[in-house]
Amino acid sequence: MSGTRATAWNPTAPELLAAASPDRKVTVWQVPERGPAALVAVLAHHTDTVNSLAWMPDGRRLVCVCADGRAAMWDALTGTFLADLSSYDTHCTMVAVSPEGLVATVGEDGLIVVGHPDDGVRNLAIRHYDCTVECCVWSHSGRTLAVGCDDGTVDLLSAGLCLVHTVDVPGAAALTVEWAPDDASFVVGAADGTLHFFAVGGGRPVVRRRTG
Repeated sequence: MSGTRATAWNPTAPELLAAASPDRKVTVWQVPERGPAALVAVLAHHTDTVNSLAWMPDGRRLVCVCADGRAAMWDALTGTFLADLSSYDTHCTMVAVSPEGLVATVGEDGLIVVGHPDDGVRNLAIRHYDCTVECCVWSHSGRTLAVGCDDGTVDLLSAGLCLVHTVDVPGAAALTVEWAPDDASFVVGAADGTLHFFAVGGGRPVVRRRTG
């Protein structure tokens, strides 16, 4: 594998790991506690580099998003393509799946799409920004989606993509967001190498420090 772009552990079978590489392939591995890893499946028909991937709660379906804007769902245990979920004009930067199976995808063109693969395209929630959306992460409860933008803002959105709260990261793009286990706070990793810690509902960082 020529480098690894993204990895994700299976939510129902902890020994299964999906990994994306720049050669447009996603491989699924069985990684036992002891002994060598075994290849389970290869998802080889992506149309561009896979930027991000996420398992559905059933532990069988895997959603992969590509640099050409495609978001595709696969049966990761057999390598069978199932459906295209959404399409972007430019890079699709990240995918996140909630505990209830809501799939959120975000893109370089500022588009955010949320929907359940079993509900059809008519039930999609859509929101658009005038800047690149770098990342998206569901809270552990699945009620709130955090999206980080290259203008230095992080929005907390409802499952229907209504704005709940906004925080600002001064002077740098918000590249990553990670929720605390109790969903009471989150940390933002910025493009200038700093970390910003926020309490939910509070617009001011509680800690700020440079990483590296």
